[in-house]
Amino acid sequence: MGWGKPDYENVAGFLARQAEAEIAFVPDLPQPEDPTEIFFTVEVEGPEPRPRSAITDLIQALNERDSPQYRMLEVSRTIYHTSRPNTMDLEMAAMNRLTLKKAAKKRGKLRIDESDLTRLECPRWQERGGLPRFELDQLEPSAGIDLASTRRSVDRIYMAAAFSLVVSRFVVDELEQRYGNIGALLVDESGNLLAWALNTKDQNSTCHAEVNLLQSFFYRHRQPVPPKCTVYTTLKPCRMCAGMISHATDQRVAVVYGQDDRGPDATGTSVDKAGVANLLGDPDYDSEPIMIESDFGGRAAVMAYRLDRQRRQYRGGGGIVDALASEQVTLTMVDALGALERIRLATEDDFDRAVERRVVEHLWPFLRSNRATLDTIPG
Repeated sequence: MGWGKPDYENVAGFLARQAEAEIAFVPDLPQPEDPTEIFFTVEVEGPEPRPRSAITDLIQALNERDSPQYRMLEVSRTIYHTSRPNTMDLEMAAMNRLTLKKAAKKRGKLRIDESDLTRLECPRWQERGGLPRFELDQLEPSAGIDLASTRRSVDRIYMAAAFSLVVSRFVVDELEQRYGNIGALLVDESGNLLAWALNTKDQNSTCHAEVNLLQSFFYRHRQPVPPKCTVYTTLKPCRMCAGMISHATDQRVAVVYGQDDRGPDATGTSVDKAGVANLLGDPDYDSEPIMIESDFGGRAAVMAYRLDRQRRQYRGGGGIVDALASEQVTLTMVDALGALERIRLATEDDFDRAVERRVVEHLWPFLRSNRATLDTIPG
């Protein structure tokens, strides 16, 4: 039985005073304006900017498929909050078709039972299955490059490494991984790998690869993303991921993606507007593409174009994420590993390609940890 229409500003004031922090909450509404329970989250402490807030924590907690509060997304579409929403908050709410409503912190009488106030916790990134286990201290010494001035030759190496994550998920698990088909890397300005992640939407619809990437870095290091980093992702970021990337650091983060997404959720995003996102293989972006063997034994093809053609030819239903789970696309991603091996062999004895060689050597233990590459990459 509910309490009738409560004063949500009194609820906001009570929760914020108890937590001594900004909060966000959502009422469980089995009947209009008659809540039976209120679920809330509290703003975590830590350095700013960070890839989480009370608002994003609440949205992510509500999206946990195995949780009892998951059903609330069907009936409760308004999130009340006491903080000022940022780009990350607004885009995650929009992607989940949720309305954000600011609630003042009143000191009036609380008309609901405190026992009906339930605090939720954002799912820890370590608990999202499918994220590869690898420790940074296993990497070779620093790549020691100036990423900004060497992009033309090394972007394709990092992108191929991101595709290797996807391939490892398909091959090692030996399961139909419908949502494990997007991979992402975070690389600092000196070319060093900082974080990596896969899409785990099968468990939580907010857990895209880029969200997992930035949140895993924050949980590991408890600090904002360093300036001048680059996000390498196999598919163009959607508006939610772009919002988190834009909010992750005080300075611009570059984004390089391996396949375009012209859908409405990935068009006109915050990284598009900032001019920091580029498709690897686009003639307007001065960087060598990943070249893979032709389907018909002819000259090599640009990987981004092959993936785009296969997406257009996909007839299995669903959207681009479903197309990425098809056998054809998976085999194209495997071809990227062959391209990476050709780059490695070409750099062994070519002094002029020393920069590429340092990047490959830096990433090699990580690539070897992706078990799917063992049969593809010798040595």
